[in-house]
Amino acid sequence: MKDAYQLIFENTLDVDLKNLTDLFDRIQFFQGMPQKFATQLNSDGTIYPLINKKQINELRIKNNLPVLSPEEIDRILPIEDIESI
Repeated sequence: MKDAYQLIFENTLDVDLKNLTDLFDRIQFFQGMPQKFATQLNSDGTIYPLINKKQINELRIKNNLPVLSPEEIDRILPIEDIESI
């Protein structure tokens, strides 16, 4: 997956940014690390923990993703809870 991400990242002119953000977050998810763009969900439908909740909507706008509501952001568990998910 990491190799695919690197290949896509190097050829971003041909790629929809949403696909790149999904793959980046998926890699983080499988490694048990916080995601960057809030594209991955927990089994209960909540958003998997983020690297930086304060900048999430700014990152999402830059990458053609919809903005999250303040309520959605508030429900995101802290990074420290990753191991219990």
